[in-house]
Amino acid sequence: MTFSRKIKRCLPIGLQKFLSDTIRFFRELRFLREDLEKSRSLKNEIVLSRSAAQRIWYFAVPLHSNLGDQAQSICIREWLEYHFPNAVILAVPTRTFLRARFLFFRWIGNTIQPNDYIVFQSGYTMTDFHPDEKLRRLVLGKYRQNPTLIFPQTILFQSEKFKNRSAEILRQCPKLLLLARDKVSLKEAESLCPGRAAYWPDMVSSWIGRYSFSGEHKGILFCVRQDGESLLSADNRENIFQLLETFAPVELCGTEADSQLQNPKAEIQSLIFRFSRAKLIVTDRYHGMLFALAAGVPVIALPVNGHKVFSGAQELATLYPGYVQTAANEKQLQEQVQKLLNSQLPLLQKRETFFQDLEFLAKNYF
Repeated sequence: MTFSRKIKRCLPIGLQKFLSDTIRFFRELRFLREDLEKSRSLKNEIVLSRSAAQRIWYFAVPLHSNLGDQAQSICIREWLEYHFPNAVILAVPTRTFLRARFLFFRWIGNTIQPNDYIVFQSGYTMTDFHPDEKLRRLVLGKYRQNPTLIFPQTILFQSEKFKNRSAEILRQCPKLLLLARDKVSLKEAESLCPGRAAYWPDMVSSWIGRYSFSGEHKGILFCVRQDGESLLSADNRENIFQLLETFAPVELCGTEADSQLQNPKAEIQSLIFRFSRAKLIVTDRYHGMLFALAAGVPVIALPVNGHKVFSGAQELATLYPGYVQTAANEKQLQEQVQKLLNSQLPLLQKRETFFQDLEFLAKNYF
């Protein structure tokens, strides 16, 4: 955790939110023209969709270069196209919506029908200040009666005030299903909207067992984050790197795209292929674990702020025995590296009914 983030967390929750909103406002000013163009484009898409029998309003679509979030979006679209082959999918990014919310509500209000579905992007977004949570409250506060699916979330509220604000809105949506991607988050989901929450793996799990790679596995890939969720200082990262080098050659990587995303799926597949060349992945990124499993390579998860990675690792370890381990410190890391480098694991099998099973689950709530 950065020093500035530590200081920020000592402040009252209301002041934390004010600072977060202010910083985000100035940071996103450079995207103003892009968002205005996107708004005009979405307005045209919404107007043209009025002749369709059904629309899917897909909110909080990611615009940033995080390949984990982009992978979730691709998998969500795959499921939507499978489940609603004849519907028009209207993909609305959070930043674009929040800049012109009053216009969007007018366009949506003139278009949305009772049989239209509302869906929200998955990820670590159900938190106190996340802009996706702000969008979710606004949209669900307006359109409570439409069937609504919130794709698998990591849920962590620091403030009862913000948690209760979200719970009040969610409980007024009788056709809503909130999916949680780990048991800790499921407990939170059940407290937010009792009777309308369920466990479901992260959507990128649908890629596990899909790919087949040939060739020799060599070395260790150290996939590490360098943001506010990280618990590792520069010295920690260097120490881990040196520890791993005592076992095998090590390469460093991340799950952020290096440039402007033109073809997210191609970049993600390229990263998964890179993972497939390694013998072991060590990561503190949630989707670093999932990309490792998609590549058929065992992975060791390192802790981050909050329960996201370790809770997710526990779920994945249950689903894919032997492939996922956790290490809370360097001693445990050393033990797990030695164990996994010497292990012979069976090939991971694809869950052929992943999409159908989610369809069946959703139908139970709608």
